[in-house]
Parts: sequence; structure tokens; C-alpha cells
Amino acid sequence: MGRSQRWYAVVGVVLTGIFGAVVNLATSGFDVADRKWWLTVAAVGLLVVLVAVTYFQTDSGSLADWDNTVEAEAARLAFEVERRGSAQRARYGRSLLQLRFRLAPAKVVGQLPNVRVSAYAGAFPTTKLDGRLDDIADVYRQSTGWLVVLGGPGAGKSVLARHLVVRLMETRKPDEVRIPVVFPVHTWDPDVEFEQWLTQCLMRDFNGLKREGPGGTNVAAALVEHGHILPILDGFDEIPERRLRDALRELNHAPMPLVLLSRTETYAELVKEGGALRRADVIALDDLTLRDLRRALPTDTRTEAGRAKWDVVLDPLSESGDAGGVSALASPLMVSLARAVYEEPGENPADMLESSGRRLRDAEELKSRLLARFVSTVYRRQSPWRPENAERWLGYLARTNGPGDFAWWKLVDSVPRRHRVGAFLVLGAVLGAAAGGLRLGWTGLVLGALIVGVLGALIGWSQGPEPERMDLKLSGRAKHALAQVVPGVVGGLIVGIVGFFLVGQWGWWTLGVAGALGNAVGGGLTGWARHRAWNDSAKPILKEVGLGACGGAAGASTVGAIGALSHAPTGQNLPLWLLAGLIVGVAFTPGAGLLAEPEVEVAVTPTALLRSNRRYAVLQTIMVTITFGLAIGIFTGIVNGIVFGCAIGAAFGVGAHAWGRWLIIGRVWLPLTGRLPFRKVWRFLEDAQERGLLRQRGAFYEFRHALLRDTVAARYAASSRTRFWSD
Repeated sequence: MGRSQRWYAVVGVVLTGIFGAVVNLATSGFDVADRKWWLTVAAVGLLVVLVAVTYFQTDSGSLADWDNTVEAEAARLAFEVERRGSAQRARYGRSLLQLRFRLAPAKVVGQLPNVRVSAYAGAFPTTKLDGRLDDIADVYRQSTGWLVVLGGPGAGKSVLARHLVVRLMETRKPDEVRIPVVFPVHTWDPDVEFEQWLTQCLMRDFNGLKREGPGGTNVAAALVEHGHILPILDGFDEIPERRLRDALRELNHAPMPLVLLSRTETYAELVKEGGALRRADVIALDDLTLRDLRRALPTDTRTEAGRAKWDVVLDPLSESGDAGGVSALASPLMVSLARAVYEEPGENPADMLESSGRRLRDAEELKSRLLARFVSTVYRRQSPWRPENAERWLGYLARTNGPGDFAWWKLVDSVPRRHRVGAFLVLGAVLGAAAGGLRLGWTGLVLGALIVGVLGALIGWSQGPEPERMDLKLSGRAKHALAQVVPGVVGGLIVGIVGFFLVGQWGWWTLGVAGALGNAVGGGLTGWARHRAWNDSAKPILKEVGLGACGGAAGASTVGAIGALSHAPTGQNLPLWLLAGLIVGVAFTPGAGLLAEPEVEVAVTPTALLRSNRRYAVLQTIMVTITFGLAIGIFTGIVNGIVFGCAIGAAFGVGAHAWGRWLIIGRVWLPLTGRLPFRKVWRFLEDAQERGLLRQRGAFYEFRHALLRDTVAARYAASSRTRFWSD
């Protein structure tokens, strides 16, 4: 029998013996003189034994083990990035235009020769930085490692960023350790350290990177620190103008190579003011030519006269020999919008021409026309949703979330605070009144509505929690379960001992003090054990202590209030208190010990994260219901335990989890006010992605382009006077 197996056996025997003795004493199975003091001494002795078990069981790993862990996770992350890239290539590869790029004009990169001389010890290399989309990986490898990609609105910068990831992974060499990852740099606050922000993004977009190691670091931070990440920063021009210089200054101090994508005019303005990414090569995307348009626009659709549909636009432009006439369609975004709008039966692309019929309309005018018609057009194609409804829902998402991306749990916080407070206050008041009135009469009804209603209002006022990503795992979780059961039993016994003396002396209203003390000790011990074992769910120990104290105080105060209102006797015997403490301590062990973060190979998607958090919330709710039901039932009766246990579990499930808040706001409130569909919300978002309106990045959605987002947001705002609610 190994050492860990011996410890499992010791803990099992000790807990079984103590539990049996406590039950026997609680039911007066045998009599022991002055048994409350005897039990107090025994319980304290048990606490010492359990703390020692925790120390010897949870061995800390070595630095070599941690380095091996980081390297293994880097390999798994590379595999996941390549898998995602292959999926994107399979989905969009055939429709990609072969964009062209070249070395940016001298007015944008006037500092480049000096950078080259410095970087290459006086030898200015003959590097070819021109090419087409499929050449981007080779061009990057010939660069300094720092690359700026410029282009106009809709020029294909984001497409190039994703394609760079695909090509770098497809042609990755054995000696290349950096993994290319696209980061939405417009979500970065330059006051936050760049490496810290990269770490946060990695943990947000990939599973399995939160595991902690020595010194409080985690896998994501180690990947950044050890040079395993190549940041590809998309959307630099969407950073607020007042912060652009700060962002560029911080990027110039970044310790790793990177790729930056920006609108040409934004970067050129910074260069004029003396700012630039000093070590970077700079390339610019070319406009599309008439030849590109002929390749991009389909020739298999015909007019009634048998002429190719797009010839009515392309032939006059070709005959005029005026390249400037193509400028309005010179970006991939405009081409895709034109195809979507004018490929519909009955639509005539000739509407895009000026009255002379020889040139396209003004670029801004044509852009406005196409963007205004795009949403309604794509939703006329076999859509289960009416175009006006789809445009309203998308408009709400665009206007509410601004320039950033959006996620289901953040939509809850996007609802005005006064609306959230009202919704959760009413829900809490109804729940509290029902439970209190059922068992405690009119006094319970009023107090229940008041207390739980106020709690609901506080939930609505606060920002929601980030969704926990948890999968239920049985294999290899015994050690993690032990790291939970020991602190749980320690904390529970402390609550029982302290609660026995406090309640017996000063009444039920003091039980919150015992709960805070016991859970603070249990939380601290949990954090200590997790850190020694480099557990993937470890939090800072002080944070574990604080969370434990707050949760313990709230839970114990609730039980104390019910005990006081039920007029439960305060002179309960100590064995009964220890039994209640053991139940509370052990009840949370199965879930906490068997729940683990998904592996990095498990894709982070909006629906997968919702399902994961739903599993976590439901399991936690069941545990809370059983725990509080048993604790309340021991002191006030089984019926009270059932009623109040269910009420507390429901309140906890809704208020403490992202999924619970989404259930109330995302599936009830937002549909009731016309902001989201009542049914098939996820199908609507996935369908919007398939129709080219949204794109998915990890658990987040974002609009395909800022111009599209701004257009639907403006149309939504313009229609506000016809709605009966306000945002």
C-alpha cells in the first residue's frame, strides 16, 4: 500500500469512527459524563490530525515538474490552435480573396532604415516584404519578428491575421516555439501590464491554462513568460484615441515579437507625431483591382437578357479605363456586401453606378447603401426570423456592447442597473415570502419578502461573476477530493463547537460569527492544500479565507435567523452541533473534489461554456439545498429543512452563478422587452455567424466588422422612439 493509499485509509477510519460516535451521542446512544467537554477536546484533537494529514498528503511539486507541465501545456495549446485554424480554413478557405500587400509607403515607415541598421548591426538586409495572402507566413519569417499590417476599413486585416495563424501552424518548424494567437487589442487598457493582459486573454479563450505553480504563477502566465506566445494584435485603431500613444509606448517595451494590425491613417498619424513600433517592419494591404473584382464576383448568375449579372457593372468600368472608378469596391468588405445584397433575385447591381453608368457611386454613399440593406437582405433567405426582428436584436447587441466583443454572461450586466435591481428584487421577494409565509406565518412572509428581496436587489446591483468552467471527473480526483474533505470537516467542526457556545449563551443571531470563523479556517486550509498541490483551481490563500468568511457568515446567519424565527431551543446538546458541523463540512466535498477545469483540447465556445457553468451551478445548488436543508432540519424540524433548504438553494443557484443570472435576464427579461428572441437564442447567434454578420472568438461573439456594428447600432438607436422601453 502506497503512502497516499495509507492516508486515505487513515482518514476513512478516523472519519467513520468520529461520525459514528457523534451520531451515537447525538441520539443519546450512550451516556458520557460531562460529554460536552470530552467531545470538545476530541474534536480539537481531530482538527490537529486532519491538518497534519493535509500537510503530508498534499506534496508540493518540484520546479522541474512545473517546467515539464508548462512544456506539455504549450504542446497541447499548439495542437488546439492548429485545430481551430484548420476548422476556419475548411469553413472560409474557398471564399478568401487573394489579398496583396507590399512594404508600406515611406511616409508611414520613415524610421525603418534606422531600425534596420540597428537591428542588423549595420547590414540593411534585402528582405522581400511583398506578396499575396498565402505568402504571409514566409514574409513574417523574413521580417524582424515585429510586423505592422496596415489597411483601410474593410481591407481584410482581420482575415490576414487569422490566415497568418493558419499558415504559421501549417508550416511550423521544429525549432519554432512561439504559438501564434490572435488577441483583440482594442480590449486592452494600457494601464494594465501587457503580459498580464495576454495572460488574462489566454485563460479566457482556452481551457486548462489556470493551473497554478510556484510563486502563484499559472500556466498561461508561464507560456507568455517563457516565450511560447506570438501575439497577433488585431484592432489597434479601435483603442480610444486618447490611449493610442500609451498603448504604443507599452508595446515598444514588450519583451516578445508581435504582429500589430491597424488602419493606415491611425498608424500614420502616430508616426507623424514621432511614435511608431520601433522594431517593426510595416506592410500595407493593396486595394482590389478590376481584375480582382472579376475573380471575386460570380459569373454564373444571368440577367433576363442572358448577360452575366455583374457585367452591367464591370464592363462599363473596364471600358472607361478609369481605375479610380473601382475605388468604392476596392475592399473585401465592400465586395462581400455587394454580393450579399445584389445576388438576390430581382436585384440589379447597376444601381451601384452613377447616373452616367460609367462609374461607381461615391464610396461613402455606396457603403451606406450596402450596409443599410445588408441585414434585411441576408435574413430574407430561408430564415426562421423576420428581418426587422433580427435587425433589432443585432442592433441591441451592437449598441449595448460598444466597440468590444460580447458574451452571454456580460449581456446580463449590459441591462441597466435599475432594471436588474427591479427584476431580482421582485423575484427575491416572491421567493422569500413564499418560504417564510409557508412555515412562519405572516411574520415569516413579511420578513422573508423583505430579507430575500433586499438580497435580490443587491444581486441585481452587483456585477455578475465570471462563469466557472467545470467538468465532472471521476478518474484521478481522489487527491483533490481529500484536499476538500479535510478543510470541510475542519471548518464544519469549528462552526459546530463555536456555534454551540455562542448560540447557547447569546442566541441564534450570533451563529453568523461561528460560520465566518469556521469557513475562514476551512477556506484558508483549502487554499493552502491547493497551492501545495499546484491545483488547477487554486486561488490566493487570503482570497480563499475572505470568501470562506463571507460565505460562512451569510449561510450561518440565514440558519440563525430561521432558528430564531422558528423559536428553536438554543440549548441543543454538543453532539447535535458536531453532527450538523460534520454534515455541512462533508456535504460540499463530492462536488468540489470532482469538479475540474476542462482540458485545453476542449474548445471554448459560448454554448460549451454555458453548459459547463450550468452543470457547475446545478451541482452546487443541489449541494447547498441538501446541506442547508439538513442543518435547518436538525435544529428546527424536517419540514422547515425541506422548505428553507429549497428556497436557499434556489436563491444561491440564481445569485451566485453566471448561468443563474443569465436564466433570469437573458431568457426572460431581454426577450420580454424585445431585445432577444424568446426561443432559440443560441440558434439565432449561430445563424448570424453563418450569415456573415458575427464571428466567434472563444466564448465571445463580435461583429464581423466595426462598420457593420456601428450601422446596426445606429439604426437601433434611431428606432428607440417607437419602443415602449428605454435602454
